[in-house]
Amino acid sequence: MTRLISIFAVCAILVAIGAVSRVTQASASAANASMTAQLVEEGSRAPVADVEVKAYTLHGGYVLARAVSDAKGYFTLAGLRGGEYRLDFKKKGYHDTTLVGVYVPPHQAFRMTSAIAMYPSSMAVPRFTATNPCGKLIDPMQVADTYVICSQ
Repeated sequence: MTRLISIFAVCAILVAIGAVSRVTQASASAANASMTAQLVEEGSRAPVADVEVKAYTLHGGYVLARAVSDAKGYFTLAGLRGGEYRLDFKKKGYHDTTLVGVYVPPHQAFRMTSAIAMYPSSMAVPRFTATNPCGKLIDPMQVADTYVICSQ
């Protein structure tokens, strides 16, 4: 009887280990979303190449994905999970730019339809802060070319 209980306990442990392994594999495979967008210079709207782009969780410091914009200003961040991200853009001769709250749908290749503006170092950057935003910067449920960030 004791031996039967021991065999049952070992089987239960092996089943649990197998379940954890499957959950870990499923979680790893869930990082299959991507985001593509174009960077342009504010004013001229010319594409900005060779911009270093990094994706982080909203409040995290660990880089989840990185890319460099091509000659037409396009970049793709791959290997993302669905959710909200903070994106950092850096290039010598331009102000560092950060977008917070960019939503990437899970399991999709998301393409931003509006370009992201980069400000040359010689140009003043307008300063603004949105408190208590009423929506996401990119809202997949909103069909529009322009999104408004409002505060209450």
